[in-house]
Amino acid sequence: MKRRRLLLLMGLVTTAATMGCLALWLTSLRHRINEESVKLIQEGMTQAEVQAVFGVPPGDYSNGGIPVYLRDSDWLEPVDRKEWIGDAVAVEVFFDSAGKVQRVYQNQVAQFPDESLPAKVRRWFGM
Repeated sequence: MKRRRLLLLMGLVTTAATMGCLALWLTSLRHRINEESVKLIQEGMTQAEVQAVFGVPPGDYSNGGIPVYLRDSDWLEPVDRKEWIGDAVAVEVFFDSAGKVQRVYQNQVAQFPDESLPAKVRRWFGM
């Protein structure tokens, strides 16, 4: 009888942990990093306003793509650089010392063939 309860408890804990991970994964995929959103970003916006446009904080929300950067040599002037990476576009936003948008660069994201499930899991969890 004790063994049956232990197995039931272990099954419930495993199910709850799996559901929690799934919920976190599903909520982390909701972003608006696309060409239409990039057009909404204007000079003088704050990081909070830019974050509201994209719906997520700066980070990599792509499915394994790699940004392709093409820009002028004057890109080092701004004080702070934040990046939002989606499946189609990567957006670099440079903020001045007052925390206002100074420049916005939109870059394409190169996609690669599908990766294996274990590789995806490692990438999702930052391993």
